[in-house]
Amino acid sequence: MVYIDKDDLLVIIGQNIKFERIKHGISIEEFSDYLNISSQMVSNMERGLRGTTIDTLIKIADIFNVTLDYLMGFDDSTLNFHSPKYENDKFAELMLLCSTLSDEEKDNVIKYIKELIEDSDRIIFPDEENTKSNQNDPDN
Repeated sequence: MVYIDKDDLLVIIGQNIKFERIKHGISIEEFSDYLNISSQMVSNMERGLRGTTIDTLIKIADIFNVTLDYLMGFDDSTLNFHSPKYENDKFAELMLLCSTLSDEEKDNVIKYIKELIEDSDRIIFPDEENTKSNQNDPDN
């Protein structure tokens, strides 16, 4: 059986709520109106500082068409970039930023990243250059 600290669970739930809210283009004010709670309460939930009732969690899951397991970080079928292993990760930041883009904008980002990767394969970094020149040096 897996045990998770209550504070960690609040953070995971909060991160997933914020991720979904931003992905769906909903402001904190709009979201708090949907839930009939204060925007300060939403902000505190998203930062993992405050929990909520199971009824509110069910309402949130319904709004975003996700499961409670997903909100709590237990759903393996959903790629969850806001689990603790991705916290403060550049990859998670990139996914969150891209979640708000249109499909065409996402295609452009993918194209740009591919170009960056292809260009980086052609770059010789100073350490690599020294290694290559030493390999060609007959005295080595």
